[in-house]
Amino acid sequence: MKMLGQRIGQRRDATRALAQLPTRWGSLACPTTHPIGQKAVNPRGMGTPSPFQKSSLPNSKKAVDKGWESSSRFFLACALVLAACAPAPAPVPKPPPDPTTEAWYGPVTAQLAAMNRQAEALLRAGKSDPAAAVITQGQPLSLRLLAAPHPTLAAMEAASDLDRLYAAMLLANKNYGWARLAFQKNVSRWKYWRPQTPDTARRLKLAQDGIAECDRRLGQ
Repeated sequence: MKMLGQRIGQRRDATRALAQLPTRWGSLACPTTHPIGQKAVNPRGMGTPSPFQKSSLPNSKKAVDKGWESSSRFFLACALVLAACAPAPAPVPKPPPDPTTEAWYGPVTAQLAAMNRQAEALLRAGKSDPAAAVITQGQPLSLRLLAAPHPTLAAMEAASDLDRLYAAMLLANKNYGWARLAFQKNVSRWKYWRPQTPDTARRLKLAQDGIAECDRRLGQ
């Protein structure tokens, strides 16, 4: 019994010794409190938050939308600046008016044709001076009619007849070189006229005959 009591006492002393063990590790310079439930120490120091914290990660979708909006505004501003600096489009030129459709063209053509008949009659009568005066008066009318981009056939015939009469007068006055030039104008007119008619062919033949006569006299 005595030995049993000693053993029991030893066990009680051991239990009391365990109960008196220190709960802190201050003597070993170790943490004196349990780390469970406390904040982790940042290894970067200076209290700087960790770059891997969720709150520091950017919202990628919002960043992309914001960047696209800024780029769109930038390109729109550039487009407006370029549009303001671009030169204004050139105005479309209007086609020139056609004199042959104007009211004066027909009456002037008829007037020149009548003057040609008058000058030819005077030449046949041997009145060269009055004929020359009529031919001189008809030249401004001829130039006015031929100023049209596409003269009418009647206007071309009237101008051709006037040049033929003028060439005949020069030929009669022995101005063979000038007469030849006047006949050559009619050759150029009727040689390439389209469509060809018997009347245009007759005028072309008269001009060619006049050139041949001038050449004959120049060769004498």
